[in-house]
Amino acid sequence: MMEPCGVAVHGLSKGVVSGKTLAILGCGPIGLFALQGAIAYGAARVYAVDVSENRLKMAQSYGAAKVFQASKDPVEKIILEETKGIGVDMVLEISGSQQAYDQGLRILRKAGTFVIIGVAAKPITLEIPTNIMYKEAKLFGITGREMYETWYQVTQLVQSGKMDLEKVATHKLSPEKFEEGFKVAREAQHGKVEFIFG
Repeated sequence: MMEPCGVAVHGLSKGVVSGKTLAILGCGPIGLFALQGAIAYGAARVYAVDVSENRLKMAQSYGAAKVFQASKDPVEKIILEETKGIGVDMVLEISGSQQAYDQGLRILRKAGTFVIIGVAAKPITLEIPTNIMYKEAKLFGITGREMYETWYQVTQLVQSGKMDLEKVATHKLSPEKFEEGFKVAREAQHGKVEFIFG
């Protein structure tokens, strides 16, 4: 639980979070950890986007200001209206989907921070002049967590009560039920699957 939470915290460290607006695209376990972390760090408003209604309900219960179903809701229209056409200060792309990259870069404000955490299954195409270059957007790629730094940060967040790792674990199974656990994880409709030993 500490490792994926550390990935989320590492992603958040790439920009200023306190008092800012964020969009989290992809509300799997890392996205849900990122949401908790953003709120713990004092984000003014956090939007959450996913394809799973169940994960969006979880995001809402964790404090997302507004949740959007990626394939159905007018994400860009609403976020740009609510930010008076400016866009969000920071986007965390955790889904790996082309649609999320496109939406995320369009709702990113000028000089905003775009953090890439999700692993795409196929190459992603970016519209560079308008969405990156003329915005002077800052893009960061995240490939894990910082071994010690994020471990200490997550430990402090958990101990302070501002982050609850167990809340993200929706399924706790014995190792013998590994097939069921992997099936649940592949469905991508829930939080983290934990195998409990002993």
